[in-house]
Amino acid sequence: EANLVEEQYSASICRLRTSMHRYKLIIVDDDNYLREQLVWALKDDFDLVQCGDRDTGLKAAVVERPDLVLLDLHLPPTNLLADGLRNIAEIRRTDPQTVIIVMTGDDDPETPLLAVEAGAHDYFRKPIDMRELRIIINRALERQRIERENTRLRREIESRYSFSRLIG
Repeated sequence: EANLVEEQYSASICRLRTSMHRYKLIIVDDDNYLREQLVWALKDDFDLVQCGDRDTGLKAAVVERPDLVLLDLHLPPTNLLADGLRNIAEIRRTDPQTVIIVMTGDDDPETPLLAVEAGAHDYFRKPIDMRELRIIINRALERQRIERENTRLRREIESRYSFSRLIG
């Protein structure tokens, strides 16, 4: 039964990935084992980029323009929560449509809430429950798809019914 549930979540992520492109996902975490675990679990559904520290993660967010970032809050060189929260703001400033999901092993229940207040879409706690992560990713990408469609439709309506066209 667990395998069937896992296949359903995987299939729904695959359905979200349209024929136009595969979603690009950046994994930013200094734990090599965790990154490898995530790559193994997500490689069939996403184009993946791995980063092991803050600077590499921020550069990748600028260069790669990902759809989604899985971001650890405590990254080298400082491992400070305040820097992790700033990372969220910097990635969002680069591209406000990039969805950020925070990964945290922090025991403080306030930490994920601070991350969401800083601009993260959602969070999950380490150790990773892949079923939970797939649900979170799926919801995040569906929200992103709806927001992009909404923006496209607004532009289409504005261009179709602009004031200048009504006069001329």
